[in-house]
Parts: sequence; C-alpha cells; structure tokens
Amino acid sequence: PVQEAMVAHHGSQCGFCTPGFVMSMAAAQVNGATDHDDYLAGNLCRCTGYDKIVRAVQDAAKEMRGA
Repeated sequence: PVQEAMVAHHGSQCGFCTPGFVMSMAAAQVNGATDHDDYLAGNLCRCTGYDKIVRAVQDAAKEMRGA
C-alpha cells in the first residue's frame, strides 16, 4: 500500500528520497503510529514534493487501516 500510494500521488519525483520515505511510512504503519511527522522527520526531499508525499502517507494509512 505504501509504494502504491507514492505512485498514485506522484510522491517520488526524482526518486532520491523515495526509499527513505517508503521505509519510514511502512515502519509508522507497523508500529501503529497516528502522527507520521516523527517518522518522516529524518527524511529530506530535495525536490520539495512534501505535499504529494504527505497525501501518499495519509492515503496509505487509510488503506492499511481498512478504511
């Protein structure tokens, strides 16, 4: 769900930061996090595509919760 959400929301622009964001998003979901800011804080996007990444995080979280 995490990778699919990144693709659906165009969250991987240049691809440089994508692996870190995907792994952080997946870890947040596995650990039951509701606020993903702490998990994503260590990742930097040089393309400044944060809006798309945040939308992907929210979408993946909904899908993984079964909503």
